[in-house]
Amino acid sequence: MSDTVPTIRVKPWGEGQGDFVEINETDFDEKLHTRLTGAELAKLDAPDPLDHDHDGRKGGSLPKDHVHEPADYEVDGLPPPSKRKGRAGK
Repeated sequence: MSDTVPTIRVKPWGEGQGDFVEINETDFDEKLHTRLTGAELAKLDAPDPLDHDHDGRKGGSLPKDHVHEPADYEVDGLPPPSKRKGRAGK
């Protein structure tokens, strides 16, 4: 026997519940809940193509006026642009 209870996503029925509410499948009641359709579920699960770093905001996470410091590049193991030698293969 599995310890996991199957869940489903339904439309919210109150304020502040977000885009969906996840409930136990056995708790579903047609009189109270509206099950989300396949298209609605796909829309919820699709990532925003403009949220490049998946932080919930469009674009990058750094403010537009951010000045890149050498430490920004060292995190990725890259030297700062001023210390790089040309492009690879050139």
